[in-house]
Amino acid sequence: MTGKAEEFFLKTRKVPFGIICGACGIAVFFATLGLVIGYAVTAGIAAQTGKTVSFLENWWQVVLFIVLILAAVAAVAALVLYILRRMMLIAGSDDKYYEDVDEADATAKDRINAFGGADAMITEFDARAAKIAELEAALADATEQNAALQAELSDAKARNAELETALVAVRDTQKRRKKA
Repeated sequence: MTGKAEEFFLKTRKVPFGIICGACGIAVFFATLGLVIGYAVTAGIAAQTGKTVSFLENWWQVVLFIVLILAAVAAVAALVLYILRRMMLIAGSDDKYYEDVDEADATAKDRINAFGGADAMITEFDARAAKIAELEAALADATEQNAALQAELSDAKARNAELETALVAVRDTQKRRKKA
């Protein structure tokens, strides 16, 4: 594909042919559904009145049929253009078909490794594992410090109880001396 086809696909690089194809497919589905339901309803009415009915008897059935045909043609055309453009982009080795990727950009590297990015995932896993090990070590240190502080607190409470007992004894002694 060279010349006019290449020029056409360069101009339509930003056109979302896949979305257009999907939207036209939805229109085809609902137009077909509308035609079938409309025909069933009109055929039911005609059967009750003893008349016959054709598929394109009413103006709205004709409009639905035209929309159906146009949407089907547009869906097929958009699908063909989508496939041709993708084939051209994949098969072409010319740099003008590809977006420039900055190798120093981390997100660009992630996009480059998107299909075979096991190395990036392993690196991220290792970094997270190292961070977890660091946090576990900090938790262990904090737990040891907490245990040491709990022991000091318990010693201080015991010493406080001893001093309170001694204080009570001293006050009792002072009371006895005052009485005597």
